[in-house]
Parts: sequence; C-alpha cells; structure tokens
Amino acid sequence: MKEKIISLAKDQLEDLKVFIDDVYTEKEGNMTTLYIVLDTKEDKYIDLDTVVKATDILNKIVDENHLAEDIDVLDIYAKEKGDV
Repeated sequence: MKEKIISLAKDQLEDLKVFIDDVYTEKEGNMTTLYIVLDTKEDKYIDLDTVVKATDILNKIVDENHLAEDIDVLDIYAKEKGDV
C-alpha cells in the first residue's frame, strides 16, 4: 500500500514541496489507523496550511483508489525537523 500511495500522490505533493516519508497502519482495539507521514527536502518545517492541502490530496487519492477498505481512521501528519 505504501508504494501505491506514494506513486499516486508524488506529482501532486511535489507542487507543495513535500513528499511521503512513511505510510503505516496500527491497530488499537477495534480501530485501525492508516498513518501517512509527510516530510520536505527544504530546510524548514511544514506549515499547517501545507498539511491541510496535502490531506485534501491524499484523502481523495485514498478514497478514489479504495485504499482504505479496512481502515477506520486516516491520520496525516508532518515529520518534525530533527526526526531521523
């Protein structure tokens, strides 16, 4: 799933100057969460407006390609600067 989401979103996210650093799922109780982690090559943090725009793009991609059939929650967030 990670490679598919990255390939489908790559061009659209490049316009925002961000890329997908990681995609993973976690199950807690009955809830399964799909996490998408954003990063940037620029030497700055990713602002909230950019995360919101990326979320709109990624929500549409995940929905249109039926990638969240077994997912209850989609959580998209920016990697903090300094994270390895």
